[in-house]
Amino acid sequence: MNEHFLAELKQCSLLINSARGPVVNTSHLLEHLRLNSQLQVAIDCWEGEPNINPALLQRAFVATPHIAGYSAEGKTRGTAMVIDRLNAHFGWNIQAKQVDASTPTGGAANVTLSRIAASYNPLDDTRRLRNAPHEFEAQRNHYALRHEVESA
Repeated sequence: MNEHFLAELKQCSLLINSARGPVVNTSHLLEHLRLNSQLQVAIDCWEGEPNINPALLQRAFVATPHIAGYSAEGKTRGTAMVIDRLNAHFGWNIQAKQVDASTPTGGAANVTLSRIAASYNPLDDTRRLRNAPHEFEAQRNHYALRHEVESA
């Protein structure tokens, strides 16, 4: 997201960056935020992390240390996928912990805003990161795993 992309955001009130890699040009985003006081940003992935821009950290409504996808179930599924690929490549038969990845009872329609809010408050992470931005890596690497939202 460079200055041209940001200039096209006519009525955008919330910009969320949870992408991997160098997606947002921080200096362009800060300039756009200076010109558009109505825009709020939620940043999970940072240009140059772990050395994040302190001005953007202070300006962000939500600021997390690249942990948006962390859940106990997600990590277990990711580990199982790696083990499956290693088994296929090397002819091994290592058994990964099984996780029920089926659709939750009742489906996504039963995942409510109140259940999401009860499962995680990103403002807690924002406070921790603002209080100790120099501990970005430690906050990411020693993150307390949370569980995915239950739908029933």
